[in-house]
Amino acid sequence: MSSASARQIISFENGNGLSPQLVVVYDDATATGCIQGNLTFQVTSQQNNAEEKNNGYPSTGSELTFNPAYNTYIGIRFNNVALPQGATVTNAYLTFTAYRNRTGSGASFNISAANEANPTDFNPYSRYLLRDKAKTTSVSWNNISAW
Repeated sequence: MSSASARQIISFENGNGLSPQLVVVYDDATATGCIQGNLTFQVTSQQNNAEEKNNGYPSTGSELTFNPAYNTYIGIRFNNVALPQGATVTNAYLTFTAYRNRTGSGASFNISAANEANPTDFNPYSRYLLRDKAKTTSVSWNNISAW
């Protein structure tokens, strides 16, 4: 994704999976071969997610914590995201399942992607790994209501 891209990422809490999911919908008329037009990818191991504190050290536990008091960056890696050659992405979004209820409001995130053909997992973790990773233009998700 780049600032010149027409793709849009939408994020929300939904679903019954325990780890984040990436759903990609594409126009299968633009793809080559006999292909379905909806793909879902899920984080498959602890090494495919990471949290980074503002001092650059990891703070990853068994769940992702979207709280600026604990971390500044969250990294999620989806393996084997293979779109058919020439396919036009018409929709892509992330799905998160809340670990706990939250009664406050006003949370916000900036979501961006790393454009890497074969990204490695987050193990071993080097200081400022997420902060220093080249990122695309971000999409803001503001005023998230209580969940």
